[in-house]
Amino acid sequence: MAITKMNLVTIQTNVSDYDDVLIKCANSKLFHPELAASVVKDEENAKLLTEENIYSDYVNTLKNIANSIGLEMTPKANSNREYTVEEIVEFIREVENQFKEISDSVETYVLTDDDKTALDALKEFDFKEFHETQYVAFGMGRLPIENLKKLRLLEDKKFVMTKLHTTSHYHWILYATTNTYLKETKKIMAGMFLEEIMIPHVDSKKVITKYEDQLVDIYTYCFNRSKLFELHHYVSIIEGKYTIVGFVPAKKVDEFKGKLKGCIRIW
Repeated sequence: MAITKMNLVTIQTNVSDYDDVLIKCANSKLFHPELAASVVKDEENAKLLTEENIYSDYVNTLKNIANSIGLEMTPKANSNREYTVEEIVEFIREVENQFKEISDSVETYVLTDDDKTALDALKEFDFKEFHETQYVAFGMGRLPIENLKKLRLLEDKKFVMTKLHTTSHYHWILYATTNTYLKETKKIMAGMFLEEIMIPHVDSKKVITKYEDQLVDIYTYCFNRSKLFELHHYVSIIEGKYTIVGFVPAKKVDEFKGKLKGCIRIW
């Protein structure tokens, strides 16, 4: 196996450009950096770059939020734009509040495919409306198919109901009653072996659709920024200049310089 001759290359840039330079070095596939700690020990008036990687926490938080609702999180190659820390924190706060309602519902109730079909029949309404009425209470559930006729005989103006979905064994129904008759209606429903299903406070599919693109985009931005911070181990500050030292194949030095031309001092 042939031995490739390597040249030692030193790159210097300023505080506003060193992240961009690091990205170009990494993407070039030609540059093999030396850890800044080994460079600093041989230089006077030199120090390590010691910025805290705040983006690592954001990556974990966003991934946990996505996992809580069963959304698989995979970063794109690049985000659509840059985000300020304030924008990231505000977005996380907003989606945590929205997705917590979804995850709470998922953890409390395990829904079958037929349960979900019945809930889909309600989606022409805003789920919140079922919980915010002042005088009318709503409920839904899974009723043994033979008990529907019996239940209809008991309606007697205390409650009304409608079918949402039917299989060979069950009817899924939505019922409505006044607050005055709610306790009595629930007792009747229990006597007919209705298995109550909670009406969600939010439509999880609508919420996920609303936030998914931005969630992935901000996650991608934080993921890439976090990866960039890992490269900070290769940056030292020497006499105020941000310095990166590494090796480049001797035959590729000019090619490498061309990739970084115009933005830094390199020798």
